[in-house]
Amino acid sequence: MKIILKGISVQFEKALAVVAADHSEWDWICKDWVEVPQDVSIEQTDGVAIVTAYSSAGNTKVTNRIYVVEPIVFSNDQAVSFILTKISDSNVNLSDFQSAISRQDFDYGYVYSLAWHNLGYAPGGFEYFVLPFNGPLFTTGFLKLDWKNVKVELSV
Repeated sequence: MKIILKGISVQFEKALAVVAADHSEWDWICKDWVEVPQDVSIEQTDGVAIVTAYSSAGNTKVTNRIYVVEPIVFSNDQAVSFILTKISDSNVNLSDFQSAISRQDFDYGYVYSLAWHNLGYAPGGFEYFVLPFNGPLFTTGFLKLDWKNVKVELSV
C-alpha cells in the first residue's frame, strides 16, 4: 500500500491492530495483547491521506488522517517539542508527558509513539509520528503500521 503526502511517499505492507490475546470483548481488563493485521482503505486528497482501518470482525472502523505536521519539523528536538504541544490539559505535568513519549529507530528515520493511556486517558492508545531522515515529521494518528517494513521516500 502507498500513501502520498506533501514531499513524502510512504509504502507499507500492513497496518496492525492490537487486540486482546484471548480475543475477548473484555479488552479493558485484558493484560495480554497481540498484534494482528488490519484491513485498511486509503483515500488520497491533496497531500493528505485518509486511512480507514477495519476491525477483524469488519463491523468497526476507525478513520485516521495521515499528514505532514505544521509547522514543518525536521529535527528530533523539534519533533519532541511538537508532540509536547499535543496536550492542553494543565493537570498533566511535563515529566509525565515526556515519559509517555517513546522513540524507535529504523532505516528510514524515527517513529515516536505517544502513550495517551499513560497520561490517564481512557481508552487511551498510541498516537504515532514519523520523522524520516532528511524529511519532515508526519503523523499516522492512531494507525499503527508494521514499522520495520515501512519504506519512506522523499519527493523533490
